[in-house]
Amino acid sequence: MGQQVHGSRSEETLAVLDDVAHALSNIVDIYAPESETAFKALSALQLLGGQFERGAMVFRTKDGTELTRLTVQRGDMKLAISVLKAAKARFRRGP
Repeated sequence: MGQQVHGSRSEETLAVLDDVAHALSNIVDIYAPESETAFKALSALQLLGGQFERGAMVFRTKDGTELTRLTVQRGDMKLAISVLKAAKARFRRGP
């Protein structure tokens, strides 16, 4: 976003975080809990029909199911950051 968030949860901040999660999901797997101890990657079909909400704290599937406790693998996150930097990706909402 080009600025420190300082814990702010404005609508703009939440929307940008949703956009970032969407971009990440195009590069690396995003995981949701399958059980108390196991996680499963969101499928391409889920990603196609669903959306990230509330600052990417929730993924809502096409049928309305809310998936929480989303995560990515640390190594994947490093890869995604490199790809987004190389692509000069910018995330901004508003004027």
